[in-house]
Amino acid sequence: MRRSSYSDAPVTVRVLYHQEPDGWWAESLDIDGWTVAGETFEQLRALVEDGVRFALASAADERGEDFDEDRFAGVTVEHSVPAPA
Repeated sequence: MRRSSYSDAPVTVRVLYHQEPDGWWAESLDIDGWTVAGETFEQLRALVEDGVRFALASAADERGEDFDEDRFAGVTVEHSVPAPA
């Protein structure tokens, strides 16, 4: 098993939240192509916490590493909600 570069040092993933008329969605430029949506901010935030680890484990799997979400349990998620315009 090869080690991921994510497991070698602490990782912070920045997540940007967006509010739309029908709910919320979030994206992270730190995870290529990753987005998630939910009806409420609270629901979305919970999905983000789980989804970040899954996305990182999936990216590791695509690089030929073992798929193991627990390996990314120590990832810090930095939440950012833009101020209303």
